[in-house]
Amino acid sequence: MMSAPIPNQIFPSFEKTREFIETYAATKNFKIVLRNTSKYEDTDKYIAGAFRCKKSGKYEGARTYNFTTNRTGCPFLVRFSHQKHTDNYKITSMTLTHNHDDINNGNYI
Repeated sequence: MMSAPIPNQIFPSFEKTREFIETYAATKNFKIVLRNTSKYEDTDKYIAGAFRCKKSGKYEGARTYNFTTNRTGCPFLVRFSHQKHTDNYKITSMTLTHNHDDINNGNYI
């Protein structure tokens, strides 16, 4: 069984951080997106960012149309930051709850 992310959890690279969060999400039948990132100017490394549920946020279109959206404003969030002195990545904060009922039942679209 896959363990949930925990605050202050350390990973040796951004790739390992992403892999862990993606694997966790897959076991719970939801998908993640990377948001709110910043990178060092002199390298291609992330300074910080957040993994969010694909259903996070609200639709904000330029026009009002009569349609449905998959976005529910889901609060799932895992923030991470690069620890420059150790070159590791650390989970700094998180909210593991969702506001939609398609988690763990295999119906995620």
